Amino acid sequence: MTHNQTVFVIDDDPALRDSLRWLIESLQHPVKTFESAQEFLDNYEPGSSGCLLLDVRLPGMSGLQLQKKLNEMQADFPVIIITGHGDVPMAVRALQAGAMHFLEKPFRDQELLDCVQEALELDASNRDQFQGFLYTIQPRPYRKTDTPRIRNHERHRAGQHQQSDRRESRHQCQDRGSAPHPGDE
Repeated sequence: MTHNQTVFVIDDDPALRDSLRWLIESLQHPVKTFESAQEFLDNYEPGSSGCLLLDVRLPGMSGLQLQKKLNEMQADFPVIIITGHGDVPMAVRALQAGAMHFLEKPFRDQELLDCVQEALELDASNRDQFQGFLYTIQPRPYRKTDTPRIRNHERHRAGQHQQSDRRESRHQCQDRGSAPHPGDE
């Protein structure tokens, strides 16, 4: 399944944002850039598909705080943390919160592109699995090609459920000593 995937770049350095946009667009991926976590949240559209390149140090809300907020909102984006001020405890917190990668600046272009590609593939796979799950729980729509036998079978199955519900209701009424509903006998 094809998804309209966007790489969301959230970094307060305008030169780095432009550089990342140019690099990622060279692979034909759409890119949206934001200078703060709040700007991203103000423009966030539920159901968006793609991944986040997220700096840790941002004005206002930090990158790690944004990651936590997105988890609370159940916005399921693969996250790649990029920072020039990383340490082991910070990396551990980011990865425990669900980040896929933790890259320290300066990073190699190819390393970043590989991480972005992996994140977009994960996002597509997750969305395909979710769509497959939705398909299994939705009732099958009526099709013009359904034969009368199939329609009768499905009506019969539905009728069996209704009859068993009535039987349960009658038994529950008898257990309580009350009269069954009319037509349940």
